[in-house]
Amino acid sequence: MLDFTILNDIRQQNPVVVTFANFVTPQIVANAINVIGGSPIMTLELAEADDLISLATALTLNLGTSQGAESDFIELKALGTAAHKYKIPVILDPVAVNVPFRSQYVKKLLTNIEIDIIRGNASEIAFFAEINAKSRGIDAVEELDSVSVAIQAAKKTGKIIALTGRIDVITDGRTTYVIHNNTQLLATNVGSGDMLSSLIGTFLLPGVPRLQAVATAVLAMGVAGELAAQKTPNQPGSFSNVLLDELYQLTPTKLTEYGKWDLVNA
Repeated sequence: MLDFTILNDIRQQNPVVVTFANFVTPQIVANAINVIGGSPIMTLELAEADDLISLATALTLNLGTSQGAESDFIELKALGTAAHKYKIPVILDPVAVNVPFRSQYVKKLLTNIEIDIIRGNASEIAFFAEINAKSRGIDAVEELDSVSVAIQAAKKTGKIIALTGRIDVITDGRTTYVIHNNTQLLATNVGSGDMLSSLIGTFLLPGVPRLQAVATAVLAMGVAGELAAQKTPNQPGSFSNVLLDELYQLTPTKLTEYGKWDLVNA
């Protein structure tokens, strides 16, 4: 079951989330962490990796604009190594991993650092399930059985998988949450996935079961998105601002009232 009082805990504890950010979306990602109750820190600097991670409760690695350069890889490895040292969870956002260059880079990364959670769209998660799926850049363009793909990816990798899209699927390969809160305006706004990846980090408080924390973060984004869309129909520009308002105003009661989710034993 999901315990929505985690929202109160986040706001009391103000967890620090470190994000290796891409250069398209760091502002909205930082805002999302901040309005839900966390404390965002973005970094691209090797020298501060250990110091920042020592303060954090989670690390998000977003590969959206990673150049694959050795300097990037050294920084990612340093962050991942520090996360392992301080026993904090690592979330990977493998943007457009189906592009061959990025595929090889992700494979190299996975052999060098420990990843705990992978968040992506259906085509990106299909890569980890070893299923060929069509994609176009950051977009999934092929209808897939999201539940089956996510479960297979979790079993193949041993990671918690958060597959997001028309429905959201969060699974460790044994227990699966399916979330039905969604709005097309989330897909219309570039960076909503990036926001969610780091929001997941904000919900990963010490002592909270990770699968439930990830599922609650995804549900929170879906509920906030639906509430924002009701106020800004067909207004993607206005929606992005109102989404932050709704995340700020989320309560356990709202998640209970508006959340639409199923629990599935895989």
